[in-house]
Amino acid sequence: MQSRQLVVPFFIIAAIAALMLLRQQSADEETVATIIPVRTSVLTSDLPQKRLQIAGTTQSAESALLRFQVSGRVTEKLVKLGDQIQKGDVLAKVYNPELEPLAQRAKDNLKRAQAEAEQADNDFARVEALYKAQAVTKQEWENAKTRLTAASTGVDAANAELQRANQVSKELNLVAPFSGSVTNILIDVGEVVSSGTPAMRLSNPEAVELKLPVSDKLIRQIVEGQTVFVKPALDPNAQPIQGQISEISPFREQGSLPEIVVALDAQAMAPGTAVNAYLTITASSGINLPLRSVLMTGSNTVAVYRVRNEVASLVAIRPLAIDSKYVTIEGELEPGDEVVTEGLAQLYNGAQVEVLK
Repeated sequence: MQSRQLVVPFFIIAAIAALMLLRQQSADEETVATIIPVRTSVLTSDLPQKRLQIAGTTQSAESALLRFQVSGRVTEKLVKLGDQIQKGDVLAKVYNPELEPLAQRAKDNLKRAQAEAEQADNDFARVEALYKAQAVTKQEWENAKTRLTAASTGVDAANAELQRANQVSKELNLVAPFSGSVTNILIDVGEVVSSGTPAMRLSNPEAVELKLPVSDKLIRQIVEGQTVFVKPALDPNAQPIQGQISEISPFREQGSLPEIVVALDAQAMAPGTAVNAYLTITASSGINLPLRSVLMTGSNTVAVYRVRNEVASLVAIRPLAIDSKYVTIEGELEPGDEVVTEGLAQLYNGAQVEVLK
């Protein structure tokens, strides 16, 4: 019996080959489709910065609460609220019947001491001439010299007494220690005041400053000379005024915050203006991530996709601070790392990616 050979028609072979080719083409297309295009951002070593807004009120940088140095009754009030005064101007006067005669008594004592000194000088000159002629003893000469020295010392003491009396007389007047304007008056004519009683507040409008409270943590990140931008609180569209930190005061009363003092241009910002101050703080450590690179991975967890060797890996992060553009973290990533900022919706852990330029 003759064996039959299996003959496969040519068209069947061609169909099988075409099917295999289509399957291979589909597999190649699938492989290409798994490469996800993304855009990334490279993390830098620049320390994170935070912009603070602090409300405050400008004030005169040169301001003093003037007090009477002696007790008495107010006899004159020579200025009114808002008056512009010059250094050395007398603002008010008091009368004290016990202090007023001091200067006259001191003058009388000085005249008496000077007369005694003149007499002692004449006596010494006479005794010295007699001593040279050997008409008096050395003891008499020494006694005359001692009286002259004592008289001279008496003149010095009387002069000092007169100076003190004159100073006390001056202290009956309240005098401006610098030029400025009267911003507060706390006394009235006829009122009896004691030594140290506050009388008036004097401010110099030519120098303006702003005192701002900051936390204990932030005070360590602020440096003298740092720029602060200030805008009127009631006019947010106004151009900001540039100031500089002139003083940092970490020491304060119990229960209060540390303060920084910002020096401002008096021509651009008057005392008594309610303002918002904007201060940029540079952190001592940490890394800034673009906010658009962060995604929620759970109710309380967040992460980013880091790209290495064209592979995206999910990295959990712990935010330290968040603002409108950045998330500040510490420890999970490092400068030079590349994080995905666009194309997050299609990504999964271990996905092959193509970084678009």
